[in-house]
Amino acid sequence: MANRWGSYPAEIEKRLHNSVHNRLKETKIAGSGASAVLFLLSENRKGELSLVLTKRSALVSQPGDLCSPGGRVSPVRDRLISRLLLLPGMPLKSWKTWKNIRKQDRKTAESAAMLVSAALRETWEEIGLNPFRVKLFGILEPRQLTVFEKTIFPICAWTRCFQRPRPNREVESIHWIPLSRLLDPANYAAYTIRSVQAVSGDQALEKKTICYRHREGEREEILWGATLGVTLSFLKTVYDFSPPPRETLPLVEDVFSENYFGGI
Repeated sequence: MANRWGSYPAEIEKRLHNSVHNRLKETKIAGSGASAVLFLLSENRKGELSLVLTKRSALVSQPGDLCSPGGRVSPVRDRLISRLLLLPGMPLKSWKTWKNIRKQDRKTAESAAMLVSAALRETWEEIGLNPFRVKLFGILEPRQLTVFEKTIFPICAWTRCFQRPRPNREVESIHWIPLSRLLDPANYAAYTIRSVQAVSGDQALEKKTICYRHREGEREEILWGATLGVTLSFLKTVYDFSPPPRETLPLVEDVFSENYFGGI
């Protein structure tokens, strides 16, 4: 992995280019309840290429989870905004892969543009990221959230030196996770999370999966679920990395908060 600007943005876009056409074909459902998130890469204060994630506040569902900024596609609003993204200097106008797809399949490209619009709009609302400063790389593998009955489309993008975010009420904090740490197998664990009912002995939700343990000083945050799935898809595509098998990892146990599925 390159350690300075100028080389790895082009390399990441190149790696994602081979699979992006199929990803774009799947975006035809964008107007029917799909969500789009911005899988955002930037430098942290140490100059390390990092994944930028938000921690959800207690005012929304899934409080405490690390996730990429984003939200549901608004067909009318995002169709209009997507046209503005074609203006000079806007990210869609400079995304070479999308322009090539547009020549072959205009309807698919229009759906993809709506996803980009939703991801950029929601990211601006949540953390104040200026869309003029975003470079698009591609679309990662969509994730199905059966509990919430929605599909998430991750838009991989990059911005330079994003160090002064403006989080809104949905965001408790913002975290920069260096890719070098995400590529370290020692930072992964076997993860078991249960609902309060399951802990008390009643039959309820229990999930066994893997997680990434993000440490900042004495604090530790857990990255798991759909966001970890998107992250591992990116690491596999770009760096051919996969974490160790779950059965070989140390165990971490946790409990869903009582307001996990609804917020306050």
